[in-house]
Amino acid sequence: MKVVVIGGCSEVGSYLCPRLIQVGHECVCVVEDAQAKAYYAHGPEESGQFWEKVVVVELKRDELDAQSPGLFGAKICELKPDVVVDLACVDLPACQALVKSLQGTIKHFIHSGSFHVYSPSVPRPWEEDKARPHPLGLYASEQQRMERFLIDSFKQHKFPVTVLLHGGLVGRGWPPLNFQGTRDPRVFDALIKGSVMVPDDQKRNGNLPLHMVHADDFAMTILVCIDKRDDKKVLGQVFNVCPELPISSMGYAKAIAQFLGNETPSLKVREWADFQQGLGDRGVAIGSYDRLLRMPYASGAKLKRVLGLEPRPLVHALADAVSFVIVNKETLMSEQEVDPATFVPKGCEQDFVAATGWEGSRPGYVFKDGSKGLGYYIDRGYLIKHQQRVYEYYDSE
Repeated sequence: MKVVVIGGCSEVGSYLCPRLIQVGHECVCVVEDAQAKAYYAHGPEESGQFWEKVVVVELKRDELDAQSPGLFGAKICELKPDVVVDLACVDLPACQALVKSLQGTIKHFIHSGSFHVYSPSVPRPWEEDKARPHPLGLYASEQQRMERFLIDSFKQHKFPVTVLLHGGLVGRGWPPLNFQGTRDPRVFDALIKGSVMVPDDQKRNGNLPLHMVHADDFAMTILVCIDKRDDKKVLGQVFNVCPELPISSMGYAKAIAQFLGNETPSLKVREWADFQQGLGDRGVAIGSYDRLLRMPYASGAKLKRVLGLEPRPLVHALADAVSFVIVNKETLMSEQEVDPATFVPKGCEQDFVAATGWEGSRPGYVFKDGSKGLGYYIDRGYLIKHQQRVYEYYDSE
């Protein structure tokens, strides 16, 4: 079959595209920039050979839809896919436009979403089909709205969709989210050499849960969903893709320290105020707080029961990611993203843009009647893609 992967050079796409070729599918990798490179030559040793057979197509989603709503979807249809995998959709209008274009033309649509559809305030493993409170933040709200729209599209119009959720991706090619809630690879050096802070909240002794998954396990889940697309238990379903158990921030630090050869790491638990002071950067500390405190804990029971899949334990996934970081830390440091709390995306230089009414979505802004009047206010929690990474939102209000 012909599989179109939107965001094919992302963390998951870097694993997925060569694996699609490996098992006999055609693969079209849709990117915003034709010069984009996958994070790493993942998979078997022949991965480079498989990548040579992947067709790369440049389509600028926002620009195309700005020219004419649905134009991006029309371009996807021109590729004549049997299956479309969307790894890079971050808002409901873009999702709706794509589904409208694809309705009746494809066999399967797979959407990658986030655990942020769940509330982090409830200390339990969230199940896909249980009732949920309203999520926290713009990113989470958009994720939930897209999920509901896609499942409703299946129920009402038989749109052949499967939604896969994750709580963050680790793998080879980029710094994983670490136990401090940042992506600074120097943290792992500090685990080997000296004392390291572990952030805490409400005296939980560093037991802030992290529930990420290896990007290759997420890619393998997509392959299984494609293979089982005719199964009624796959279409119109939502699956949490995650290991059975999360890991605490303290457990993360201890496990990786031991993996790196330090059996007795010096780990200092610090409440947020002290942690912020220790980092010396309020913006980084705010980003860390947001990531760690808004990480829901989900259940992978349905994934195992229906698809027979159980991603590798998180400790093993993190060890794989960290081993790559240790070998490539100098390169990774030079590619570090600017922290979201201080980064102002291109095109978002103005804090406020006045408007007499709604003029359509404006990336990086929220439309409201605020202190400066009616118009578009900068959303400083909004991250744009960096080197073809999937969008992230952080509601910093």
